[in-house]
Amino acid sequence: MKKIFSLALAAAMLASMAVVANANPSNSHTITAAYGTPVVDGQMDDIWNNAEMQVQDSFRSGTETDAKAQIRVMYDDTYVYVLEYVPDNTLWTSDLTLANYQYDTTECCISLTNSEMTSYDGVFDWWVGITPYGVRNTDSNCAPLIGGGTDVNDAEYLTVHTSLENDPENDTAEGYWVEWAFNVKAIDEELVMDEGTTIGMEISVNDNAEYNNRTMCMGWADTTDGASGNPSTFGNVVFGPKGGAAAAELPEGAIEYAHYVASGNDPYLNYENIIDIDPEVVTWAQIKYRTITEKDSLDNTLTGQIYITPAAEPFIPVKWNHTGNWETIVVDLTSVSEKTTLTSLWKDSLGLGFRLDPMESNRDAEANTGDDPAVVLPDSAIDIAYVAFFETEEAAKAFDGVNGAVELITPDLLLAPASSNAVAVEILSEVPAAPAVEEAPVEEAPAVEEVPAEEPVAEEVAEEAPVEEAPVEEVVEETVEEVVEEAPAAEEVVEEAPQTFDFGVIAAVAALVSAAGYALTKKR
Repeated sequence: MKKIFSLALAAAMLASMAVVANANPSNSHTITAAYGTPVVDGQMDDIWNNAEMQVQDSFRSGTETDAKAQIRVMYDDTYVYVLEYVPDNTLWTSDLTLANYQYDTTECCISLTNSEMTSYDGVFDWWVGITPYGVRNTDSNCAPLIGGGTDVNDAEYLTVHTSLENDPENDTAEGYWVEWAFNVKAIDEELVMDEGTTIGMEISVNDNAEYNNRTMCMGWADTTDGASGNPSTFGNVVFGPKGGAAAAELPEGAIEYAHYVASGNDPYLNYENIIDIDPEVVTWAQIKYRTITEKDSLDNTLTGQIYITPAAEPFIPVKWNHTGNWETIVVDLTSVSEKTTLTSLWKDSLGLGFRLDPMESNRDAEANTGDDPAVVLPDSAIDIAYVAFFETEEAAKAFDGVNGAVELITPDLLLAPASSNAVAVEILSEVPAAPAVEEAPVEEAPAVEEVPAEEPVAEEVAEEAPVEEAPVEEVVEETVEEVVEEAPAAEEVVEEAPQTFDFGVIAAVAALVSAAGYALTKKR
């Protein structure tokens, strides 16, 4: 890759970068760039849904409008991509010899060093503008030379397309897209294309009626209208993690939703150019929601409404179920309020947009009518996870929140409508608590009556009593010793025995023999 600055310029830049910071602390505007490579064709591809979206709400001059532009940023290993939606349907570009701000244009400013300097460095900072029809500005200030002679408009450094570039006669479009691709590695080979890298950016919209009649200038971070020459007014672009969306991945089972808070009566949001359906065929919707506020100032139950944009009567009624839990409601888009004699406008619309009134105090059929003083109280709120469109009621009822919708409006699209009235919107997420499991009552076992223990029988006691047996050898030895001790000595027996016959004994035996003989004689 070629270097785009000379050694002399490099030395000068190194000296000047002593006052350049990697992040610009003077501006609080920060957007996260998602990692990925979109097709640069002036259209919003599905991959852009992975990128954070922010609105341009810095009105520098002219009349402030509810229609705010929207921006997204992505990056890959070579490019930084910027996508902008401009909700302008009255376009004027009749005289391109004027300065860029004197006709309808979009301008994008980049600072690869996120400089705090008050002037462009001619190398890493530049500014480019383009019309809604894809014509780049020729103003020398709008296409500064980088590296001492290279035009940043050169195709090697910049690719940009708009959604109207092939339709130059169209001056009544409902807004347009601009998609930029900046080859930042061709300008700064040393730039780290990885998570955490921060660069500076500002993006502006000029709205003109005719001939230097700028009615409005809208920016993102710059409030001074000086971004075309002052990079210190830029906001911060922070590179997000590679391999996924800029936002952290939601935990399993988490719900992402748009949180709406009212700051005045009749809050509403206009959504344009975000659905592409045939209203003759697609006539049903499913909305996932959670009501937070139930009543208005006069205790009427709040309802919802859908209008065809531009808003016109009659509205499509939406009757919320006020449980405070996540609910889904199926809506017949051809229905109208019970209080009107008008017929539905849904099939007559082009199906390009709709207006959502998420909290309405006094327009439902059951509510008060006429000059009702009821109003939506400040800080009233509702959460909406998505709005999905279907051809049949059966499909709408069967929708699981993921598959089967003809068109699905997710929270990132619900975040920033083309215009709104007295309502603040932010994207939140949560993991619903698991339903409480009721513990089954533990049945206590019936009490067992204790039976008094009987006294053991003596024999049983005797049997159970352990008998300690003496070792056999010890018993034998003790017995032998006792016998030996008790038996008279042999010598004593010999001494005591008489040395003659005992004639008394002999006489007794003889007497017995004689008696026996006598007895035998008597028996005969």
